Amino acid sequence: MLYRNLLRHQWNEFIRNPSWRGISVAYAIFLVLLALYFLLVLALSGAMIGYLITSQDSTADVVRVVNQHLLSGFLLLFLTRLLFQNTPQIAMGPYLHLPIPRPALVRFFSFAALFHLHNLLPLAFFIPFWIVNLALDYPAFTSLSWLAATVAVLGLSNYLVICINLVSVRRALLVWILGGGTCGLIALDYWQQWGYTNALSSGVFDSLLGPGGPVLALALLAATCLLFGLTCRLLKDHLHDEASSEKGSTARSQSLLDRLAGLGPVGQLMAIEIKLAIRNKRPRQILWSALMFSAAGLINFILLTRSSSDSVVPTATLIFYHIFWGFFLTSGFVVNYGQLMFGWESLYFDGHLARPVHFRHLLWAKLLLLQISCPVLALVCLPFLLIFASELLVTYSVFLLYNIGFSTACMLFFATMNRKRLYIAPSSFFNQQGTSLHHLLAIIPLLALPAILMLATDYGPLSLAVGGLLCWMLSPVWVRLLAHRLQKCKYRMAAGFRGST
Repeated sequence: MLYRNLLRHQWNEFIRNPSWRGISVAYAIFLVLLALYFLLVLALSGAMIGYLITSQDSTADVVRVVNQHLLSGFLLLFLTRLLFQNTPQIAMGPYLHLPIPRPALVRFFSFAALFHLHNLLPLAFFIPFWIVNLALDYPAFTSLSWLAATVAVLGLSNYLVICINLVSVRRALLVWILGGGTCGLIALDYWQQWGYTNALSSGVFDSLLGPGGPVLALALLAATCLLFGLTCRLLKDHLHDEASSEKGSTARSQSLLDRLAGLGPVGQLMAIEIKLAIRNKRPRQILWSALMFSAAGLINFILLTRSSSDSVVPTATLIFYHIFWGFFLTSGFVVNYGQLMFGWESLYFDGHLARPVHFRHLLWAKLLLLQISCPVLALVCLPFLLIFASELLVTYSVFLLYNIGFSTACMLFFATMNRKRLYIAPSSFFNQQGTSLHHLLAIIPLLALPAILMLATDYGPLSLAVGGLLCWMLSPVWVRLLAHRLQKCKYRMAAGFRGST
């Protein structure tokens, strides 16, 4: 009875979610068609991948070729989970004050986490692949062992992400060290072409097709059950984990904020925004991750560019490297923090409506904060550029101007579309609470414009630099237009912040 009621509550929460309100019929149809398109692409890929492999090599064993790359695919899926999958803690919050046994509550939401899109979408690929290539050509017990092992690995990945997320709340440094070391080893294996990852993948998944396949599949399922138990234990221990606001800044930083607040209304609002960012865990961790990502990403950018230059690589691929890394290295804070700009203060957004806060001052404060973050990140990467790849300095400078002038204004525009309440106390590690599909889609036009200019014309970098400089000079115009838009949609934003969970 308890589990049935919880299941009914989850269904009602899904269909009554405030984020569905205000969605037009055309947008809803677009989302449905997009989901069906991805499902169809995955299903056709799973069914037709054998034909694609044999068209390149008629003697190739399709199953063993796929087994060789499965581990790399699961690792890529695991990294995607780290970015987008949430823990069940948020969903359990509304039930903690009720007389419900905590173990039953934890077990239900831990098991419900299996029905995440990151588990269901891969099955849209694996099930057609299994039907076409294994179910008809291998004994039933062997083919079922392979499928069961694949599902078990998806479950292991699911619960491992939840455990890492829970442990990172109290031991974030340890998670960063272990995660960074693992990613470094995998990247080194890829760059040096040692092939250890592919060899390990072949050893595990090819064994499922042999006599010991059922035993290995049962071992993986047992490991999934054990990790499920560990997840329940960690969830029970972290039920009431809420990071309290850390107060007590150093005297020097407080003095700088006081000076900033003395510069007028815009300075005061900037000081409040900075205090919000450094005193709450989620925005503060985004700030630090932007700095670390810029330094690590620049090293990756340099290595990719040099390895591509040494080999015969199409010019379009090199341009893609320049566009992707050149954009993200100086806009890490803008993309991650700027998209949720009004969501950070969603819990007190009504205060902006009640107080005599001019929207132009508010938007100037936010725009200046985003614009300043771009040269700060550029200064972090500048020593690496000067020492290892001075030839990339022009590209880096072009995208710096583009991000300062154009990307910051666009991100503030997309931030006015936020309708979900954002909780800033919990950790930001792999926490996507409060985000929506438009946060991912918003990056596409920002990357598409440089791609079109740099691929279609020979003056792409010059156009980006001049355009970014002109957009920066037109900042007062953007602020005036954004203030007008915010004035029109402020009540819808406030209603969404109040009603969403």
